[in-house]
Amino acid sequence: MQLIKALVAWVTLVLLTACGSGSVLYERTDVHLVLPCHQNESVCLKKMTDSCVNTWSGRMMESEIRQEDVPVAYVVCRPPRAETGGQTAAAN
Repeated sequence: MQLIKALVAWVTLVLLTACGSGSVLYERTDVHLVLPCHQNESVCLKKMTDSCVNTWSGRMMESEIRQEDVPVAYVVCRPPRAETGGQTAAAN
């Protein structure tokens, strides 16, 4: 089941990218944070946002609560780019 979900997510990403949405959905450096939420969902999202900002020095690109066995907080965090030369800029 996990493989099917991953395949569907990949195909969706490819299709959205092919449509020329005009913005980058994900970058290679994005950090995907996932936290099962056994308490208030807003508290979980706050913890994840704080982790993105304080631990990764990034900005939150996307967040949602997914309903699984327990609610799961999901956050996409984009750390700042580390420019170490021309190759890094060319790779992105």
